[in-house]
Amino acid sequence: MTKRPYFIWDYDISEEQVWEILRGDNETRKVWLISRILQYARWDDIWKYLTLDDVRKYFDQIYWRFPFIKEMWAHALEVWSQDDGSRSVRESPALYQPARRPQLVEGILTPLQQDFLIRFFAVPVGQRFWLTGGTALAAFYFHHRVSDDLDLFTLDEVALTAIIQPLHDISAEIGCGLTTTRLSDYFLQVVLAGERASLKLDLVRDVGPQFGERHICNGIVVDSLDNIAANKVTAILGRADAKDFVDLYFIIQAGYELKHLIALAKQKDLGLTEFYLGHMMRQVTRLDAMPELRQPLSLQTLQEFYLGLADELLREASPPA
Repeated sequence: MTKRPYFIWDYDISEEQVWEILRGDNETRKVWLISRILQYARWDDIWKYLTLDDVRKYFDQIYWRFPFIKEMWAHALEVWSQDDGSRSVRESPALYQPARRPQLVEGILTPLQQDFLIRFFAVPVGQRFWLTGGTALAAFYFHHRVSDDLDLFTLDEVALTAIIQPLHDISAEIGCGLTTTRLSDYFLQVVLAGERASLKLDLVRDVGPQFGERHICNGIVVDSLDNIAANKVTAILGRADAKDFVDLYFIIQAGYELKHLIALAKQKDLGLTEFYLGHMMRQVTRLDAMPELRQPLSLQTLQEFYLGLADELLREASPPA
């Protein structure tokens, strides 16, 4: 029997029957199938079955599983209807610096963060990890904001288990209690709590490709800017937090081309497309507060930047008419 398409998991329908419905005269079944394809098929597969005219014609009849999906497609259709044929995402104002080296600037890391990191990377198993994420970006590259948590990644299969006892030892040395809040084969989250400060640690066993060269700075193994930047693109796709919007803004302003970062990010997240990334960038309008900044940036400037960038990405993703 012919295998059913993956986006129709609950009905016994073959590929041939899909095409029969799409080409047939039964409008009810056709609308049902188009609804499935738009909301559950992969981006490239959508345009294997449908045309842009199909989406426009049946848009108001489609059953949208979630309101945000309808909103996403409605805005895309509006942008595509105004498309002048341009497919170029804006260039960054500064020169691209792929080999930028980390440099620690005082005043970004808290005393607890710095004390912990020095001790952590002095331990042999700690050297199997590297500091990444917003804290690495802020403390060692752009010095643009305060970051409360520490993200420590590894590729080592046993490092998450091996680091548990050293974490207890380090916590005791600096006068903190240690609480494990999450633990799995690929993720360990702990909280250090002292009399005057606390610190959350996310330790992750990463499995995706890594980009750039890590450096040791002040005894701390720091992720490359290329890799942090690519991860920030995937972070916006996945959660759209204010800190990720702020971080990617400063990365692009520093000279990184978004096209380059998207190409890297697609190797980490195979589901990433310009269409869905553009939609997530539009979630910047839902922000009502900014992280604590060390460099000037208003919420209005941030929102205007991403709304413009989102529409450019949608134009880049415009399917054939």
